[in-house]
Amino acid sequence: MSYAVCRMQKMKSHDLKGIQFHNQRERESKTNTDIDKDKSNENYDFINDGNIDYNERVKEI
Repeated sequence: MSYAVCRMQKMKSHDLKGIQFHNQRERESKTNTDIDKDKSNENYDFINDGNIDYNERVKEI
């Protein structure tokens, strides 16, 4: 059986940059050494072709 977990949280616009870095792995993680950068090409996004700027996208919406 498949399922999805959705988490909703109110955030300010200045929080978006950190979330963007985390979700799109734009920075080297100092706390999680288990991340295998060689497998990053296996990640995919159903909607966007590449990395997006979260602040710009929120402003568009």
